[in-house]
Amino acid sequence: MRSYVKRALENMAANLFLTGTTLFTIALSVLIAGAFLLFFENAARITGDWKQGIQVMAYLDASFTPEDLAEVTADLRTIHGVEDICFISREASLEQLQGGLASSGVILSDLGENPLPHTLEILLSSTLDTLDDVDAFVAAAQKKAHVQEVLYGHGWVETFLPMVNTLKMGALGLGSLFMIMALFVSANTVRLAFCAKQEEIEIMHLVGATEAFVNTPFYLEGIFQGGCGGTLGLAILFSLFRWVRGGIPLEASIIPLLEIQFLSFPMVALIMSAGIFLGWLGCFISLKQN
Repeated sequence: MRSYVKRALENMAANLFLTGTTLFTIALSVLIAGAFLLFFENAARITGDWKQGIQVMAYLDASFTPEDLAEVTADLRTIHGVEDICFISREASLEQLQGGLASSGVILSDLGENPLPHTLEILLSSTLDTLDDVDAFVAAAQKKAHVQEVLYGHGWVETFLPMVNTLKMGALGLGSLFMIMALFVSANTVRLAFCAKQEEIEIMHLVGATEAFVNTPFYLEGIFQGGCGGTLGLAILFSLFRWVRGGIPLEASIIPLLEIQFLSFPMVALIMSAGIFLGWLGCFISLKQN
């Protein structure tokens, strides 16, 4: 095996330009495919968390008093899907607002009368797993006594999910295009290396060398190129991920940054395996045509 590896490395060193082109093409293919997979994996995680329980804010009208709390919460619990209800007084809401604005230098001490309403924070059950279910709950809650308005912060999913489907189609098209390019470049790299050693290979056959002895270094060359190209593509993707994530201010992000993570280990292993298979397949196609 050591002699096979040595011959494969010698083949790669003898064709540095083509080897570099193959590595670049495979790395670019992995980078593009990995970027889409990174988006889809985080999208699935975020929408999965969303389906596990949505927080709905019910703003109460001016006639509500804390004495009405037990009656209002009991009335809301008659609606299917309520997991928990937390009462937030208008005073507590104002304190939270002041705390949030303190870092910006905004002071609300001269505000006068507190304009904020009493609020109920409602955690919905995971059984309400579609937007239609949540909308039905909101519509029912708004009809209850003392409930002035009900809002929830996941309305963006209505736009987000169709966008994911569109990107999936785009990823499939771009991924297929770059995979074909990587196969073409990898196959031609091995073919040129094979042609450059044609005389040497013919001599090997004359002295009794088997096809496995002749072809194994070329297969190893394709595997090395696929593995190195996949590693390079993932390394670039990880660097870009860290750079983009680090450049987003915490207060400016719609989604908590802790929920945005790099590709999981199984996904990284899958991408690396795909890169290695891509290099091997290019070699296989090339050798079959010779």
